[in-house]
Amino acid sequence: MRLAILSFFLFIGSFPSYSQPLVTPFERSGGKETTTYFECIDLYKQLDKISPKLSIREMGLSDAGYRYHVVLYSNDGITDPAAWHRKHKIVLMINNGIHPGEPDGIDASMLLLRDLVFNKVALPDNVALAVIPLYNIGGALNRNSFSRVNQNGPVSYGFRGNAQNLDLNRDFTKCDSRDARSFSLIFHWVDPEILVDNHVSDGADYQYTMTLLSSQWNKLGGELGAFLHDVLQPALGAGMEKRGWPMTPYVNFEDGSPENGWEAFYDTPRYSSGYATLSHTIAFMPETHMLKPFHDRVLATYALLETMIAQASIHAQEIIEKRKKDAAADIRAAELPLAWKPDSTRFDLIPFKGYEAEHKTSEVTGLPRLFYDHARPSEKQVKFYDYFRPTQFVSVPRAYILPQGWHEVADLLELNGVRMRHLPTDTMIDAEAYHIEDYNSSPRAYEKHHRNTSTKVTAIRQQIRCLKGDYYIPTDQTARRFLTEMLEPTGDDSYFSWNFFDAVLQEKEGYSDYRWEDIAAAWLKEHPGLREQLEEKKRSEASFAKDPEAQLYFIYRHSPYYEPAHLRYPVYRIPIEEGLSAGPGDPHIHYEGRIGRRNGAALFYWAGTSATVNFSGTGLSAEMEDADTSNYYNVIVDGSFFARIHTDRIRQNYVLVSGLPDGRHTLSLFKRTELYGGPTSFYGFLLDKGGKWLDPPSRHKKIEFYGNSITCGYADEDSSGRDRGVGRFENNYVSYAALTARHFDADYTCIAKSGIGITVSWFPLIMPEMYDRLDPSDPTSKWDFSSYRPDLVVINLFQNDSWLVEKPDHDQFRARFGTVKPDSGNMIHAYSSFLKSLRAKYPGIPIICSLGSMDATREGSPWPGYIRSAVNASGDKKIFTHFFPYKGTPGHPSTAEQKMMAESLIHFIEQTFKW
Repeated sequence: MRLAILSFFLFIGSFPSYSQPLVTPFERSGGKETTTYFECIDLYKQLDKISPKLSIREMGLSDAGYRYHVVLYSNDGITDPAAWHRKHKIVLMINNGIHPGEPDGIDASMLLLRDLVFNKVALPDNVALAVIPLYNIGGALNRNSFSRVNQNGPVSYGFRGNAQNLDLNRDFTKCDSRDARSFSLIFHWVDPEILVDNHVSDGADYQYTMTLLSSQWNKLGGELGAFLHDVLQPALGAGMEKRGWPMTPYVNFEDGSPENGWEAFYDTPRYSSGYATLSHTIAFMPETHMLKPFHDRVLATYALLETMIAQASIHAQEIIEKRKKDAAADIRAAELPLAWKPDSTRFDLIPFKGYEAEHKTSEVTGLPRLFYDHARPSEKQVKFYDYFRPTQFVSVPRAYILPQGWHEVADLLELNGVRMRHLPTDTMIDAEAYHIEDYNSSPRAYEKHHRNTSTKVTAIRQQIRCLKGDYYIPTDQTARRFLTEMLEPTGDDSYFSWNFFDAVLQEKEGYSDYRWEDIAAAWLKEHPGLREQLEEKKRSEASFAKDPEAQLYFIYRHSPYYEPAHLRYPVYRIPIEEGLSAGPGDPHIHYEGRIGRRNGAALFYWAGTSATVNFSGTGLSAEMEDADTSNYYNVIVDGSFFARIHTDRIRQNYVLVSGLPDGRHTLSLFKRTELYGGPTSFYGFLLDKGGKWLDPPSRHKKIEFYGNSITCGYADEDSSGRDRGVGRFENNYVSYAALTARHFDADYTCIAKSGIGITVSWFPLIMPEMYDRLDPSDPTSKWDFSSYRPDLVVINLFQNDSWLVEKPDHDQFRARFGTVKPDSGNMIHAYSSFLKSLRAKYPGIPIICSLGSMDATREGSPWPGYIRSAVNASGDKKIFTHFFPYKGTPGHPSTAEQKMMAESLIHFIEQTFKW
C-alpha cells in the first residue's frame, strides 16, 4: 500500500511545471484528507487547460445553487457522447460523492483523470469517460468530522443529506431535488453502457477493502443481464485479485453470521443502480469497507476503475450489441415485470474472507455485545442468493394518457427521455382506468414523503373524456420500461408510490345526511338491485347494520352522485386489442401507390394510396397515426363504400368495419386526400376474434397518373357549389383517375398535387421537381422507379400554368419568369423536357398526355396545341394525346363530371390499347 502511495508522489515530481497545482489534498495529506468541492473542480479545470483529450462543461443546477460539472475524456478529443456512440465507443459514466461523507470515488477519480492526462495510465481508444466530479454539492459544503461515526477517515468530509437534507440515492425517480433532475439530464445525455456510482459501506466487519454491488442481473434481464452475471462480474473479480485488491459482492448482512449467506441487494429504481437498469445500463455501486483506512479505500477504488475500463474495452462491442438487442426486445414485450424477490432455492457459492464473530460484555451497558476478532480471520464458502424472480407482471398497453393537469409527472417523464405529445382536440377515448382498491400510506415521513405501498387496483374499460393538451404517451419507445414502472401504480417506485397522485385519494364533494336521506330513499326505490345489496351487507356485517352513516355512504358510492375521480388513478391505458394482426410488412396486405417505411410503419403520402386485404371474419380495424388532422380515408368493403375515417395525431385503433356476416371479404383502406400537412403512419390491420387472413389480391395491370387538383379530386364532393378545398370534400376515390384504374382492375398510383404545374405552380414547387419523390414535401426522399413498372402512364397537367402565366404580379410568376411572360416555345420546351424525364424512368411504356376538363380545354385554348407539339416533337410512337372536353361549369369537376372524364379516358384506352 505504501509503495503505491509513494508512486503517486514520484510521478508528480516528474512534472515540475505542474507539480504544485496538480497535487491533490489526498496526496498532500498522505492519504488522510479528502478534497473540498472547490479544490476538486479547480483541478479538473486545470486539466482541461492542459489536455485536448479532457473537457469540463456545466450542466444543470444543484439545490445548493451551484452548477454541475461533467468531465469528459476520450483519446480522440471528442467530447460529445452522441459522437462517442456513433463511433461505437463504450461509455462509462462515473458518479462521485452522492454521499459526500463517502468520498473515496471523488479522490480516486481525480487521481485517475490526472494520470490519464499525464499518460501515466492509458485509456483504450474504444472507451470514453464521463465523470460527475462531486454530485451532492450541498452535502459536500456541509463539512464535518463526526457524522460518519462508523468510518475510518478521512479527517473531515461532507454530510449525507443534500441542501434539502435529502438522500440523493433515494431520489432518482421522484426527483424532489434539482440535483436529481440534473443527474437525469446528464445521464440521458451521456447514455452510458456502464454507470459506476462510488460509495462506502456500512454493516459487518470483514477482510475486504472493496465490495461491489451490481445491477441485479435478473432484473437487468436479457442477454446483457446474463452477460453481467456469467462474464463481467467474474472478470472484474479476477482483475481486482491481480491488482492486489480481492473483492466480494456487496455484504448485505450485519449480524456477524455469514454461514447463512446473504441476499443480493434489491435495487429498486429509487437507487442509482435500479434507475440505470430501466435504461438497459449496467450499473455498479462500489462499496469500500468503512473500517479500512481512507488511503486504502481510495487506492482500491482507483484499481477498480482501472479494472472496469479494461474489461469494458475487452467486451465493448459485445456489451453495446447486447444492450441494443435487449432494448429492442423490451419494446416488443407484451408484459414487463414490476416486482422481484430472491429465489431461496438458488444461490452461488462464493469464498468469503471475514473475521470470527463473538460476544463479550459491553463496557457501556454491561450486557453482551457483538465484536469481530481480527486475531481470528476466517475464509468460508458461503451462499450468495443472487437469483431473483419476478413476482408481478403488467401487460404493457399501446399507450398511456396523462391529463395535462399532472404537470409534475409530465415534466419528469420528459426529463427522462419519454416521447409524448399533446392531444390536438377534445376527444373520447376507449381506455382502461384503474380504481385504487386499497393501499397503505406510511405514517412516518421517508425522504420527504409518506409512501404508498401494498397498492391494489382493478381495471375498468370505459370511455374517458380527454381534453386538448392532455398527453398521449406511446409505449413503443426506448423509454418503455421506465414509463411503465413509473406510471403503473403498483410499481416499487412508481409516481403513485411517491404520492404524486395523492389528490385523487381524497373526495372533493360530499352531502348533508338529512338531504341525502331523501334522495337515497328515492334511488333505492328505483333500483331494487341496490336495495338487495344493501340488505345483504347489513345481514352479513353487524357493525354495518348499526351504522347509518356507513349505509348512507354505501348507497352514495353506488349512485351517479359519487364523484368518478375519487380513487380513479388518473393515468389511463389504451390497451392492445386482441385478435389476429397483420403488421405493415405482412404479405397479406396489398399496397397501391408510393409507400414509405419508418419506425415500424408504412407511410401514406399521396392521394389514392391504399392498403387492401382479403379475410374471412366479421370485422377489421387498423392502427394509424397522422402527422396532422387533414387526412381522410375511405373504407371500401367488398367493392362498396362503407365509411369515411378522419385520422388523428393519436396512434390508435380505428374500427373500419364490424358485424359483417362471417365469410370471405375484401377491405381497402384508401387515402382520399392529398398531402396537406404530413403523412399517415399505418401500423397494420387487426382482425376481430375468429378471423383469418386470406391470400392478398393480385392484379395484372398498373396505371400511374401525374396530375393536379383535378386528378386529386379536389372539392369533387362539395355539393354546395363553393368549391371548398378542405379534406372532407376531396375524394380521390371517385376521381376520373381512380375510376379508370378500377375499371381495368389495375393497380393505381396517383402523383398529384393541387395547384401544381409544369412551369409554374401556386406554390414554390413544380411537377418536374416533385414527380420523383416518395415524400412530396422532402427533396431528399427519392422514389425508386426500378421497384415499380406501370403498364400505362397518364399525365394531366398545364391547367395551373394556363392561369398563372396571366398573373405577372403573382410571387410564383416572378420567381419562375421574372417580368417577362413565357411564350409558346417556352411552354412546349418545358412539357417536352418533362416527357423526356419521365420517358427515361419508364422506357417503352405507353404515355397518354391529357388535359382538362377545366378551362384549359375550352374552345380556342392554345394549351392542347402546346401538348400536341411537344408529343409530335418527341417522335415517340408510344406517347399519345387525349383531351377532356371543357365541362362548362364553375369550379372543379364534381363527382358526375369526374365520372364523365373517366368514361372518356376508358373509351380511349380500350380503343387504343385493346384492353
